[in-house]
Amino acid sequence: MALTKRKDILDDIVYRLGQISAITTVAKWRDTDAEPFDSSECPAINIKNRDADITHNVSDDEHALPISLEIHTTSRITADDAESLLGDVAGQVESNSTWGGHADGTTVESHGIDTTQTGDTITAAALEIIVHYTTDKGKI
Repeated sequence: MALTKRKDILDDIVYRLGQISAITTVAKWRDTDAEPFDSSECPAINIKNRDADITHNVSDDEHALPISLEIHTTSRITADDAESLLGDVAGQVESNSTWGGHADGTTVESHGIDTTQTGDTITAAALEIIVHYTTDKGKI
């Protein structure tokens, strides 16, 4: 068991997204400017979490953890293929919104197709989510 609920959630997100048959690689916080995905690793998902907003209650804390799910592919992807990958990722988020029971739920904040190209790879799509979870006071 992880030391924090936050880590448990992130570990489950990596696992669940790795179950998508069309995805070859799932990475966390990969610096794609310095180390872009090689075409053999694509399609790939890069997970980036940001600072959580915390609401302090009398006996517990409510966390809202923003996470970016970037889908990287080769430059040969079509718009239909990018939409399909985005749908696969959104489907995993919808069907696993409590991330192994560690979260209270997940909301989709935004989604879209992007054509930012770095070498032979392209950021095909992105999904922005917020994972909501509760911990004992002072825990993460």
